[in-house]
Amino acid sequence: MRRKKRSATRRPPLSLLDKFIYGLLIAASCFVFLCLTFFWEDLRNTIAFRDPSVVAYAGHASALLFLFLAGYLVVSGIVFFSVLLTYKKPIFGNSKIKYGQYPWDKDCYPLFDHGRRHVTGKASRKRFHRHMLVAWGIGLLLAAFLSVFSFCGRDCLCRDNSIVSYNMVNRQTGSPYSEKDYSRLTLYIKRVGTYRTASLWRYGITIEMNDGKRFSFSNRDFHWREERYRDNCLEKMLEIKALFPPEAISISGEKNIDKAAAHLGLNDEQTQLLHELFSS
Repeated sequence: MRRKKRSATRRPPLSLLDKFIYGLLIAASCFVFLCLTFFWEDLRNTIAFRDPSVVAYAGHASALLFLFLAGYLVVSGIVFFSVLLTYKKPIFGNSKIKYGQYPWDKDCYPLFDHGRRHVTGKASRKRFHRHMLVAWGIGLLLAAFLSVFSFCGRDCLCRDNSIVSYNMVNRQTGSPYSEKDYSRLTLYIKRVGTYRTASLWRYGITIEMNDGKRFSFSNRDFHWREERYRDNCLEKMLEIKALFPPEAISISGEKNIDKAAAHLGLNDEQTQLLHELFSS
């Protein structure tokens, strides 16, 4: 450990350009998570809404398996570039450093310096790097394999108000539930987080079946890229509400209707529908 620290301190200081590039690369590693999340969500939507009878779907816990791949890539990028920064691995090099001033360490030479090819690295270091690369590749394959099972597990609400469940390998599980299986309905509005001091709101329904099974669908579970997305959510939920007698309906969070409507950007007609949905 002391030898590594000593070799790192003996290396020439990084230029401002190299430090800036490393900072960008570390930040980009974090940005990768957002990019992968958008790709993951788009693929899940494509799989679920490929069936035109599906109007909304809610993912299963297996969706969390995607975090293995996304987290693995993000952490790998942050650790890799942070280590290079810590050990002062130059990218373009420091113009103030004379060529050949640090001949003992191949890593003292910039990545784009032709002179580094004439400096022979230690065989033990080459073996170590090779073993680390193989280990990282095995970890990547394992994370990618697990993430494959994060796309398909879901409960689908169909246009005829039936509910169909699929497992993580996209196989239907059990028999579909129909309207005659409905027992109770819960309508809810809740805050799911904050963004820059603004509250994030969501509304939805929870349908309980005669056998005790429950299915929840929020406004975010509908196809939000459709032109009439907001209207579709409200109209379908009102349609389902009409299937239940008043005594079988529970309402939670109705005092936050206007807050949710403002956050979701509902127009006057849609806000009126939201009030109608949560009226007793």
